[in-house]
Amino acid sequence: MKMTDYVREWDNDNRLWVYEHRTVIENYLGRSLYSDEHIHHIDENPKNNSLSNLDIVSKSEHCRIHKPALKNRLCSIENCDVKHHSKGYCKKHYARMFRKGQGW
Repeated sequence: MKMTDYVREWDNDNRLWVYEHRTVIENYLGRSLYSDEHIHHIDENPKNNSLSNLDIVSKSEHCRIHKPALKNRLCSIENCDVKHHSKGYCKKHYARMFRKGQGW
């Protein structure tokens, strides 16, 4: 999902755009969301902002929900069967790519 897929509303009082799903949860809770609280769309439809479709999760939990395969992913370099370390590379290839300034 891209950020542009989410429904936004203009907040004239604060002169900024706010995401509707955050507003729905904040109105339900009666408070603002904390910075470490993320909203997960259970059906993964960013336009479905019904309360029953929204869940408050931590950033790490949200990543686990949307990227469950990252834990067991291997290095993306051909013929390298080592577990990935960062950005899809094992520690050895990550260090080489970073040193050469490639890939970023």
